[in-house]
Amino acid sequence: MLSLLRTAIRAFVIGFVVGVLFAPRSGADTRRMLREKCEALVNQILELADLPPVQSDRSSGPAEAAPAPSAEPRRRRTRQAAE
Repeated sequence: MLSLLRTAIRAFVIGFVVGVLFAPRSGADTRRMLREKCEALVNQILELADLPPVQSDRSSGPAEAAPAPSAEPRRRRTRQAAE
């Protein structure tokens, strides 16, 4: 039974790779489409788990300034400080 599952997974991966290699789109279009599909799938799974959606690091709009890290490093609580 386990060998049948391994064979099925192996065939799926080989078929996926061959399909991507011979796709009629350009590489950039294919990668963009795969990224969008994967993000949608992850967001659906996170929605089912009731977690916030994943934000893509690449945005089509103007670049937003990232918040500057604070100058003061975070301090970890120790057991002595907690008691």
